[in-house]
Amino acid sequence: MDIQYENTANKLRPQNFDALVGQDFVITSLQGEIESKTIAHAYLLSGPRGVGKTSLARLIALAVNRPDGQDFTTLEYEGSMEIRGGSSLDVIEIDGASYTSVENVRKIREEVLYAPVKCKYKIYIIDEVHMLSHSAFNALLKTIEEPPPYIIFIFATTELDKVPLTIRSRCQQFTLHLIPINIIVSKLHMICKERNITADDEALHWVAKEARGSLRDAYVLFDQIIAFSGSNITLQAIEKNLGLAGIDTLSSLFLLCIEKKRREVQELLASIFEKGTHFEKLLSEACEYLRNILLIKNGLFSKQLLGYSIDQFDKMVYTQLSVEQIEYALRLLLECYRNSRYSIEPRFEIELVFSVLCTITEHKSINMVIQDLQTIQSDIANTLSETKTAGSITQAQQDTHTTANSPATETAHTTHTTARAPTTETTHAIRSSNHSAVDAMHTSPTHSHNPSEHENTQSNSTPPDTSQDAVQKERGFSQQLAQRLSVVHDSIRSCSECGNISENDICAVCSDVQRNRQLLCVVASIQDVLAVESCQNYLGLYHVLGGLIDPLEGVGPEDLAITALQKRIEGGMFKEIILATPPSINGEVTARYIINMNEDKNYAFTRIAQGIPRGGNFEFTDKTTLAYALEARRQFK
Repeated sequence: MDIQYENTANKLRPQNFDALVGQDFVITSLQGEIESKTIAHAYLLSGPRGVGKTSLARLIALAVNRPDGQDFTTLEYEGSMEIRGGSSLDVIEIDGASYTSVENVRKIREEVLYAPVKCKYKIYIIDEVHMLSHSAFNALLKTIEEPPPYIIFIFATTELDKVPLTIRSRCQQFTLHLIPINIIVSKLHMICKERNITADDEALHWVAKEARGSLRDAYVLFDQIIAFSGSNITLQAIEKNLGLAGIDTLSSLFLLCIEKKRREVQELLASIFEKGTHFEKLLSEACEYLRNILLIKNGLFSKQLLGYSIDQFDKMVYTQLSVEQIEYALRLLLECYRNSRYSIEPRFEIELVFSVLCTITEHKSINMVIQDLQTIQSDIANTLSETKTAGSITQAQQDTHTTANSPATETAHTTHTTARAPTTETTHAIRSSNHSAVDAMHTSPTHSHNPSEHENTQSNSTPPDTSQDAVQKERGFSQQLAQRLSVVHDSIRSCSECGNISENDICAVCSDVQRNRQLLCVVASIQDVLAVESCQNYLGLYHVLGGLIDPLEGVGPEDLAITALQKRIEGGMFKEIILATPPSINGEVTARYIINMNEDKNYAFTRIAQGIPRGGNFEFTDKTTLAYALEARRQFK
């Protein structure tokens, strides 16, 4: 009879504490408890999938039931095989997902009254315990708190936050961590050595990276790769058979984007899709690639962190792009991933975003634009200073010329030509530094052998029009200023949802998934958004009105973004709407107008608390006062 195949994950399930890798602290603590016989009546093991929670639960059952005097190295004794195979009458494994009702828990409460058959302890292992219903948890409370002395409960869960606090407080908790990539790679190398399999180091690193800290996932993926690779595993074979774009293809793709070759980019995307690469997988790989490029730009080159060696990345990609441009590209791809789920055709979204990325080298962040403006400001200041200096020099030269032509000065000039030579030379040097005529240097006394010829040359020469040169230079700077302001105008736009300043169609606040989307803060201007954000105690969304109702200035509700606000309120799920207009007459009028529009609707409007100076603006209010006004907001009456 053929022996049934056993997959790698089950075949290599840890048989003792030493075989459970990556959880040294948990193992040391448990061994100390069991050795000293200070065993808890309930354990709660939490952590990501595939890190050894169920295996650790079985090892605890083996360890507490081992004969006295036996160490932890083998855990082999009479009855241990039944425990390992899940067939022991005294070690009961329960799947929490299918054991959720109160009736199931009542059955456990009845069974705990019976002593173990063979072992010293009767152990209940409940996997995915967070799947139990709230009523089932309540029915289990008393049993967990005061079980019989021979009963031990071991709970395992991947979602600790879903386990009620009343259960957690009655258990001894241990958190298992993700397994490092280097440990997973070493385990895969060991398997390859045992099975006489040749594997590239890059291929095994890719498997470990894709497992994301789960050793079981690494084993399952490894079995799949062996099925089509046989005894020779290469990264190229993995990319071909699993429909991956691959790091080399991604390097070529982003290099084409940097070179602004839109046609070649679209052709390469078409070939990637023809290979069978799914759009989600392509976006995931592209995001991971840019994340690695960003880490490289920040000086992080660890293969364990990147998943690849730095030599596998195209140097042209991470040298041609700045950190801000990489961050911008990564945000675009992440936004594309979110939008693709609701798109009529995800492929169109990907083709569009890579077409936009062909202008990535022209992208400038707000900080870069501010630096350009500061440079322009400095250039203008220097130009004005040079203009003023040039005018002063011209006036001095004219005075010198008038004095040199007078009869008294003419005699002194003939007598003391050599004594005045350095002064004249210095004057010509100053003219040259201010873009005067180059030929003036050739009329310097140091180049004249005839004193009388020098006198005639100096007396008949006229100073260059340095004022005109300065005006032309200032005109050039003005043109440069206009060009840079045009770049600023094209780079900055308003968010289509809230009206905040943004580099993209959706601002960073509206696109942040960690924001509380049930909380909306209505402000008058973009400066108010910056002021509220500086307090660091508000994590909701914003809506910028673009001003306040001001009848004296002719500003009415139709001139503000109140209609857009009303659409957001009616179409959203906001539990609270904070009216954070300034405490001025116009601010109160604007807030009251919004309230009157919704007086027949059941929306929760609040107003910032008193304390901000009457008529004051948020941008000039200190952070502490503004933070308190937000925290102590009141129901609008």
